[in-house]
Amino acid sequence: MSRLRFLIAVLMVMGLCGVCSAEETKTNDFFKGARYDFSRYNPNPGTDDLHMVYHILPAGDDNPSYHKTVAYLGTVLSRSRGSVPGSSGYYLNRSKFQPNAVRITLFAKDGNAAKEIDAWVCGLEKSGEIKIIPYVTEKPAHTVFTKMYTGDESGFRKYLSLYTPISLECMAYDFSESQKIWSDLMTSGGTDVLFLENSRYFTRLTPEEKQAFVGAMFSKNWMHMVINFVMGYDIERGKTRQP
Repeated sequence: MSRLRFLIAVLMVMGLCGVCSAEETKTNDFFKGARYDFSRYNPNPGTDDLHMVYHILPAGDDNPSYHKTVAYLGTVLSRSRGSVPGSSGYYLNRSKFQPNAVRITLFAKDGNAAKEIDAWVCGLEKSGEIKIIPYVTEKPAHTVFTKMYTGDESGFRKYLSLYTPISLECMAYDFSESQKIWSDLMTSGGTDVLFLENSRYFTRLTPEEKQAFVGAMFSKNWMHMVINFVMGYDIERGKTRQP
């Protein structure tokens, strides 16, 4: 009887591994061959900039995975080479209101710039490219993010605005390895920073910008933002903080 239980346990583990492997292969396909272009994206969010939030899904897909949504929005952003009308910077992470949706936070210099952003996002929905999750859009507002996260507000906003193109290009280069890189950062506080060089966007930063980004990514209070985006969860898991 004990041997039978053992064999059943082995078969169950093998079955679960097969499911995980198939799921990972499917997710790899979302990014396979993707050529993201953020060559016109030059974020410079000021500490007094407004911020606004939308939660987005691909239109016409009844049940996309979170990473499929990420890959899709990377393609949408790349059509304008990363530039968003009116925005001084933006970042993506996982929505807490719909598990397969992406939360996009955009910075705007003033009310007029915020209107440009809203017209762009709503235009994507009207053209049938995205679906905006209702009830949870956040109107333009002034917020000091570092009240929760501590540190320099300007540096934090810059870090937030840089991690999306860098992470997207790393996931497109090797999705499985990117999961390991940020998983290691989450579990041990350390990882291989050279993997970031697989992002063309990262390699185009100045040496000072690269050093600042790596330092921010390793900050105990800041690292979970990029981990949440890449992996779809983070250290907080059940209570993800979203500035």
